[in-house]
Amino acid sequence: MDTFKINPPAYSEWRSYSIEYHFLLKYITQKSQEPGYTEADKENFLIILESQIGKFCDFLTATINEIWQRVEYCEQLIQTLPHLDSEGQEITIGEAGEVNAIATGQIFELMKYRLENFTALSKIVLRHKEITNIGITYEFDEMLKTYSITDENLIDRVIVRRLMRIYFYLQNGSIEGIADYLGIRGGSDNFETTITGWIDPEILE
Repeated sequence: MDTFKINPPAYSEWRSYSIEYHFLLKYITQKSQEPGYTEADKENFLIILESQIGKFCDFLTATINEIWQRVEYCEQLIQTLPHLDSEGQEITIGEAGEVNAIATGQIFELMKYRLENFTALSKIVLRHKEITNIGITYEFDEMLKTYSITDENLIDRVIVRRLMRIYFYLQNGSIEGIADYLGIRGGSDNFETTITGWIDPEILE
């Protein structure tokens, strides 16, 4: 029995956008138990799979745009600080801190949710080959060229960088010394590795 499952996201409204792994697996299993898994069955499955990927991609795009709006709003609030009196600064810093905290929670949860759903897709492609003896790796790769669900342009870590800079500024009044504060030595790649776990493959030996 396949026990794989996508963990429920922290935000309940996200759940309906999850890849329906067991629904897809059930289709493969049932069709393979009939007279034979046909080319038509494969094409129907690919249509269903692409629909699932498209739904998830639309969710990612909308959620990232929402987070970006919060990031930019925080930065706009920070830009107003020099023009405010002490009371106004205190209120603005408090508001920016709250919005920044919401965006930070969202992006880290989204990074985990993205990975779990991509894992589900990768597993279903492997299970399709295992159960039907028909590979769909090429078709899956072609879908990934159309639907941006893997964060190949590293938008997630760019957002994390911006959020960390906002947080540091709110705590210290500037971003001077942010690398020392975070225990980072070296260039920006080290910053990204410390915060997100990302490693530039070009620096690996």
